[in-house]
Amino acid sequence: MQWRENHKMKTYRMVDILFCLILFLFAFGAAAQTNAPVVQFGESNTLHSKILNQDRPYWVCLPASYHAKANRQRYPVLYVLDAEWNFYWASEVVQFMRDSRQIPYFIVVGVPNIDREHDLTPAHDPNAISSGGEPLFERFLTEELAAEINAKFRTVSYRILVGHSMGGALAADAFLRQTTGFGGYIAIDPSLGWDNQVLVRRAKEFVPQVNSRAAIFIATAGWRDLNPTNLMTRSQELFVSILRRNSPPGIRIGYEVESEDHNSSRLLGLYDGLRFIFEGYKPMDPFVLKTPLLINEHFEQLSSRLGFKILPAEGLVSGIGAALLDAHEPDKAVEVIKLNITNYPTSAYAYRFLASAYLAAGKKELAIKNYKKALELDPNAEGVKDALAKLREK
Repeated sequence: MQWRENHKMKTYRMVDILFCLILFLFAFGAAAQTNAPVVQFGESNTLHSKILNQDRPYWVCLPASYHAKANRQRYPVLYVLDAEWNFYWASEVVQFMRDSRQIPYFIVVGVPNIDREHDLTPAHDPNAISSGGEPLFERFLTEELAAEINAKFRTVSYRILVGHSMGGALAADAFLRQTTGFGGYIAIDPSLGWDNQVLVRRAKEFVPQVNSRAAIFIATAGWRDLNPTNLMTRSQELFVSILRRNSPPGIRIGYEVESEDHNSSRLLGLYDGLRFIFEGYKPMDPFVLKTPLLINEHFEQLSSRLGFKILPAEGLVSGIGAALLDAHEPDKAVEVIKLNITNYPTSAYAYRFLASAYLAAGKKELAIKNYKKALELDPNAEGVKDALAKLREK
């Protein structure tokens, strides 16, 4: 019965996520039918790898605001394996979760395959001729590709590795190695039975680094519940139990049984994995954080846990400010909204909303000053010219 209830809840969540993706595809199709310009999704690049001795393509999707005027914000990076299957929908899920204030903005990097059997297998299997090249491929990811991304784009040091199936096994192995520089790992229905459970054996020898703050999330396909003796399921459960037994409190280990099959588990696996890693980014009751001090304390704790500075989402702060305005506390709203000016100084919306708060507080000159700043940042800022004209008439 509990499994059925969980299945229903996960189905509802999947419908929510799919709705976002369908809207994107509908808009794309509508643009094509009306001969409107089609926005290209991301960009394609090539890097010559000395480690692998080959040219490697990679794809990048930047946040929509990345090239905004005067924007100097730096972003964490999400690396997605098997990009030819996972890059587009994963980028949309990241955007959806960002828009719903569950995670910060991300740069998404997709890594397509050239020889999947070689690159994603942790050990050589005589039945798979080119297998066992994962250690070299991991070095390419961390020593060459990450360096390229950091040089070409505005990044912070925090990055997450996402893989499914054999890609999930690579993510799990990268977590065990602790030399890859990733702060988060999402392994979706990982193939942990490879080579007689070689990664399970490595997990038994896992010795966490001192003060490690890494997080790993493992999603398994729940359709195998009917066959609990399945090697893949047994390997995943054993891997998680070993990690939980041997890991110190600083390392976070998440595990979720998705009510999906091996292929369809990717969507909820990524969604649940990001929610696990960024637990607390979206407060359960944001309106408890009614002062700048409380907001800053909340996100400082989250930053300390993850190991990089996380700013409160602009929309979250604006929502708290709006609630204070509705409660007829404009002075408190002003102090909260000022956080957005500090954290997002190039946001015309932040100045426009601060101007509205000053106006509600009866501070006309400060309202005019901030409306002008909004126009300076965005001459087409919605409603600002009309608001200024009305204030000057009074």
